[in-house]
Amino acid sequence: MQAAHYIQNLLVFNLLQLLAQIELASERGGFDWPPAFEDPSRPLVVDAGCGFGALAAALAQARPHVNVLAVDRAAHCLLYGDGLAHRLGMTGRLRFACASADEALHWVRECYEGPLRAVLFMFPTPPALDERSKNAQLPQTPSKCLVNAATLRLAARAGSGETCVLVASNVEDVA
Repeated sequence: MQAAHYIQNLLVFNLLQLLAQIELASERGGFDWPPAFEDPSRPLVVDAGCGFGALAAALAQARPHVNVLAVDRAAHCLLYGDGLAHRLGMTGRLRFACASADEALHWVRECYEGPLRAVLFMFPTPPALDERSKNAQLPQTPSKCLVNAATLRLAARAGSGETCVLVASNVEDVA
């Protein structure tokens, strides 16, 4: 009984810490929608489904002439990337937002001043695409988690003929 009480208290404590971190990120401009960049005329790269944002941070560090918009629906994952952007002093060029890929692409198409250079859909382990997918690593039911045809069309329309849309996975027989 005492162990169960301890675990319950620990879970409540961790939840309160997470909520405080999300509130802090919101107070300092993290997760703002729509995102605000220092120079919105710079080329933009969108990292859709960015998770913890490591790829977005590395890209922003390697390409200082571009803005990077990293979006994910999981606010708790964005905390890491937002903290990294602040520590590296890249918040003017690297923005994290709790949004779907579709929301981000609609915003880019309608509101972003600069050119869209790339949209990245990087999935470490995608779920099954259809009933024929029999990979043991994948769930065996179709999922709405992955990019769909409508989102890919939206990505193509949000940019120009020079926009790169990259869909990648580390599951070789699905990618």
